[in-house]
Amino acid sequence: MLSTTSVYSFLLEGARLDLLRSLPIFETHGGASKDGVVTFVSLASTPPPLLAPAGADVSLLPATFLCLDTDAEAGMLETYAGRYE
Repeated sequence: MLSTTSVYSFLLEGARLDLLRSLPIFETHGGASKDGVVTFVSLASTPPPLLAPAGADVSLLPATFLCLDTDAEAGMLETYAGRYE
């Protein structure tokens, strides 16, 4: 049986993940405009941003793909973001 503390902890973690999904803090590929402004998107946007396949040529990716620095970031999104499983 779960304790009250662990239930509240689980709900708080879920709320934090929902908050992170809603913030436009994720950079996209091909999103830099001519004046150098970088485009950011939230994971909750419609349609949701995509993760590029491993080994994809990032220079060919449009702004619908997230710009991730490492494979660990992709793994973290796949594990915790809930949309990339």
